[in-house]
Amino acid sequence: MIFTLLIPLIVAQNPECSSAYCSSCKTNPNVCDLCAQNYILVDGKCKYFKEVVPYCAISAKDGCSACMSGYYLKDGKCQIPPNSLCASYKGGKCIVCVDGYYAKAGECFECVDHCYECSSMTQCFECLDGYGFNGDECVQSLDHCKAYSYGSSTRCR
Repeated sequence: MIFTLLIPLIVAQNPECSSAYCSSCKTNPNVCDLCAQNYILVDGKCKYFKEVVPYCAISAKDGCSACMSGYYLKDGKCQIPPNSLCASYKGGKCIVCVDGYYAKAGECFECVDHCYECSSMTQCFECLDGYGFNGDECVQSLDHCKAYSYGSSTRCR
């Protein structure tokens, strides 16, 4: 049984290198230059990527290339989203927010009152259920106007 556990170590390690899971140690046998797959170089030694980069789904040469769901990648590390209003990150910045919010400069901002989907503070595309457009505003009662449908929203005339 012990022999079986050692086989991956022998296969993954360059015999000229003293560090486990080291694929290359060009300048010094005690200092690794390149690690085996799923291992990351840390101070000349190879460490299993999930120990070094928590929440990493796919390892890369110097860190992580993809994170587990619910985390975003920044500088090769998986980060906990600082803003729970963000639905999608790219390059450490929010690019898509949850309903009722819009993304601007990598952050989420609230849409105008009673707006379900917007692209800016003044550009609402869809009002919440039970609300309709009166000009650019989402209003609850449409008794004061003749209502008509515009796409999936109700508007006043």
